[in-house]
Amino acid sequence: TIIVIHCFASAKLAGMDFLIVIALSVSLCLLSSFGFVMNDLLDKEIDRENGVERLQRLDGPSLGIGWCISGFLLLAALGIGLKWCAWGEIVGLSVVLIGLVFYNLVGSRLLLVSNISAALLAFSPTLVPIALGLSPGPETIALVVSGIAFLLAREMILDVKDVDGDRSAG
Repeated sequence: TIIVIHCFASAKLAGMDFLIVIALSVSLCLLSSFGFVMNDLLDKEIDRENGVERLQRLDGPSLGIGWCISGFLLLAALGIGLKWCAWGEIVGLSVVLIGLVFYNLVGSRLLLVSNISAALLAFSPTLVPIALGLSPGPETIALVVSGIAFLLAREMILDVKDVDGDRSAG
């Protein structure tokens, strides 16, 4: 829901076509789901140590099904994006995809990089439409900086609340 609200609000500011906004919103939702499933699959052991119950029971064939679901979400996001979005939106979706993969494979394990990556990815539904269609005036720059700063602070507060979990993850 929050992805769709962010997309529509920032796309309205940017003057984007309604159909493209819907396709972009759906693609970003699917990409986010891909990232969440991928993160849960990659961090299964860390989540188990921290007492988080998500995909802990997946083993063998069911683990393969989890990866297939993650792949399906990715392909669906890219398919919708390629079919309905313009070139600029496809580039935006690609940047978000690269960010998700970076976060899951590298960024989530590096001090402060994980916080910055998570904040940027969380703000991407607002950032992508703004980057595509709005000239960067002072209001736009203030919106982007304050939005990313808020989400960065949120990520850091969540880390402070879970110091033991972060220590166990290395």
